[in-house]
Amino acid sequence: MKKILIALILIAGVHGQTNAQFFKKLGNAIEKASKTVDDVTNAILGEDSNNSSNTPNNKKQKTKSYQLGDTKVSIIGENPGVSMTSLHATRVYGSKDVILHMQFYNSSDESWKIYSDIDYCVAVDDNGNQFTKGGLDMENDNTFSSDRTSMTILDDTKLNMNLLFNYVNLDDTKFKRVEMGYYYLDHDYNTLHGTFRMDNVPITLLPSLKSDGVYGEGKVLIGSAIANLPQAIPYMYDNYTISKFTNDGKNYMLITFTLGGEVMFKGISADQTTISYICVDTPHVQFKVGENFYKIDNYLYQDDKFCTPNANGDLTFKGLLLKREKSPVTYHEEIKRVFAGLSTK
Repeated sequence: MKKILIALILIAGVHGQTNAQFFKKLGNAIEKASKTVDDVTNAILGEDSNNSSNTPNNKKQKTKSYQLGDTKVSIIGENPGVSMTSLHATRVYGSKDVILHMQFYNSSDESWKIYSDIDYCVAVDDNGNQFTKGGLDMENDNTFSSDRTSMTILDDTKLNMNLLFNYVNLDDTKFKRVEMGYYYLDHDYNTLHGTFRMDNVPITLLPSLKSDGVYGEGKVLIGSAIANLPQAIPYMYDNYTISKFTNDGKNYMLITFTLGGEVMFKGISADQTTISYICVDTPHVQFKVGENFYKIDNYLYQDDKFCTPNANGDLTFKGLLLKREKSPVTYHEEIKRVFAGLSTK
C-alpha cells in the first residue's frame, strides 16, 4: 500500500523542496486509515481536508491563482512569467479519452524551454478516482507523447498545448482537479520547477455518429421531425439549412448542419418530414470502429477486421455504412463518407 501511494505522489508532479512536506502528509494519511478516499486524494494533491490550505507548503511555495471561466488556475512554485490564458477539456461522445486544450503566454523578456511528462500529471474526478495515463502534445498536432517532451516559448508569444488523459469514466462531466508539473530551462541552463493546478475543469462532449444518429451535448436521431429540431446544440451545430434535391425521380430534402460556418453533418429526408438518413463527410464528427474513433479520410488499418465488406468494396459496422475510396499514393483505402440509417445489407 505504501509503494502505491508513493508512486502516486511522484505522478502528481511536485518537485524540489515540496517533497518532504508531501511525504509528511502521506504518512498522516496512512496512519489515519479510516479516512475517506477524498481525504487521501486531497492529501496526495496538497489539499487539507479542512481546506485550511490549498498548497503543499504555503509558507515556502510561491502561488499565483486566477480564474479562467469555471476553472481556478494556480501556479505553484517557480515560474518565469508564463501563464495559462485559455483552457477547455473535451471528449468525443462515448470515448474514455479526455483532452485538455491549453494556451500559454510568456510575458517575460526571455525565451524559455518548458519540459513536462505525463508522469508529472494527474487528474482527479469528484469521486476521488485518479487518472495518470495519457500523454502531452506540445506541438499542437494531436501527436501525444507519454515520455518527457518540451517546447520553446518565445518572449511575448502564445503557444498551444494539449494534455491527454486515458480511461476516464464515461459519466465524468468534469475533473475536480488537474495538476501538470513542469520545469523551465533558460539559455544558461538554469532551471525553475513548479506545477500548474486546475480546479473544477468541465468536460464538454464533441459529437460522434452512431447507427441511430449523432450524439454529443444533445442528439439528432434518425426519425427526428425536422420541424422540431433544436436551432442549435453546443459543439454540434449552431445553424442548419434546408434544401431540396431529386434523385432517380424522387424528391428529397437535405438538412445541412453547420458550426461556425463549417459543415458538421447532413440529414436526408425521404418523406419531407423526418430525417431518414444521416451522412458524415467532414472530419468534425467522429465514428467508432472496434474500440477506436476515426475521422473522415482516416485509414482503418487493423480495425477493418471488425467490418463486413460488401460488393462495392464498402464496409459496414454496427449499422454504419462506410464508403471507401482508395488513396492515389498508397494501397490504403480511406473512409470518405459514413451513413447511418441506410440498409447495410
